[in-house]
Amino acid sequence: PPVGYRPKRTTTGMRHNGEPIFHVKWEPDPELRDKVLHAFEMYASGYTSGEIIEQTGIASNKSSLCTIFGNPTYIGERVFNMHRRTGGRVGVRVGYNDPEVIRVPDAHESIVPRDLFNKVQQILGQRKAKQKRGVERTNHTFVLSGVLWCAVHGVKLTGFGNTQRRYYACETLRRGGRKASDCPLLKEESLESFVFDNIKQKVFTKSRVRCILRKYPTVRLLS
Repeated sequence: PPVGYRPKRTTTGMRHNGEPIFHVKWEPDPELRDKVLHAFEMYASGYTSGEIIEQTGIASNKSSLCTIFGNPTYIGERVFNMHRRTGGRVGVRVGYNDPEVIRVPDAHESIVPRDLFNKVQQILGQRKAKQKRGVERTNHTFVLSGVLWCAVHGVKLTGFGNTQRRYYACETLRRGGRKASDCPLLKEESLESFVFDNIKQKVFTKSRVRCILRKYPTVRLLS
């Protein structure tokens, strides 16, 4: 069971040979249920993931916390068929809203009220959409992606990041991490300034501009 619940083994009947039939059901963990509920309340009130993790201790990182907030187990649902074979891979996890996922309501006692859970889902969706828009915007601003190459690995440098931090990196580093490459991350602003300054100084020289103007007399320079 996820954090906040614990398994409870109960006897549901007897077999013909006299042996008991056991059934395992999830029940709220008395030591953790209030912390889980408090985490949902904090998130709905605008607290950051770091603040929630520090005060409740129900997760070790932001990713784990988001998994908790999206889990319908906390409103009493039992979820099945979350993992399946996809493209030759076994055990691929799908989302809770996948049409083939089975959700059984009232399977156990809930920890989080449904209205609070729905509010948290709305906030999660809004933040996810905002992050996606931010990434889409920045993807179109990396004008040097695919133009520069890594001298060590012979692959392209591509841009990545969000609205706060943007870098160019060797594709080997982006795909394999630090185990595959120790190439540095290059800040977008610094690298582009360096490249464009060199272009201005070494490509668009006065002599070359004069040649262009003589060859194409209809061209006019903008001030």
